[in-house]
Amino acid sequence: MYNSFQIFTPHKKFRLTTNQIFYPSFIFLLFLNFEIKTQPYHFFLLIILIVQIMITIYLGGYKMYRIKPIEGELNGKIQFETNSLIINQNKIDISEIQLFNIFIGDYYGKTSLYNNTYRYNLNPLASNGTNNWIEYHLINGETNKLFFQQEYEAQKESIRPFLITLIKINILSITQVLTILEIEDEYFIQSFMRELE
Repeated sequence: MYNSFQIFTPHKKFRLTTNQIFYPSFIFLLFLNFEIKTQPYHFFLLIILIVQIMITIYLGGYKMYRIKPIEGELNGKIQFETNSLIINQNKIDISEIQLFNIFIGDYYGKTSLYNNTYRYNLNPLASNGTNNWIEYHLINGETNKLFFQQEYEAQKESIRPFLITLIKINILSITQVLTILEIEDEYFIQSFMRELE
């Protein structure tokens, strides 16, 4: 469904990245290459070094097109209806929500070049879309924070009716929703304001 998102449960275990493997091993092999002049070891080290340089060029050249691995599990669904939030078949009426926060801007395949170290980064730069989250506080005291995956950029628009209802019951402000939906152009702001009437 268009307004349905998969829940993402991150794993918190240490994982070696491409940068942590390639750069130290490259420096080590370069050092050995200068230190060991004995044949045939020097020749084999040189071959390994050349292969590693070629792999590094490949990883660096195609990092924007490679998707980051999912470090966790995709299980369950969040569904944003106009008057309710459905989490794994558990329906929460919008009137039960006291506080609500959301970040939705990360989608599958999104690339970001704003990282200062991206020039030297060999890790995949295309996102897997799992850095979106909701946090809610219910009237009965229950609180929860869930991460979820956005499959494509336009999928964000599917939560618009839900967010409009949150504005109408004074849980979110118009400014917050405009920021969440990334509406900046004056024409689209005016169109959005007409939706609230």
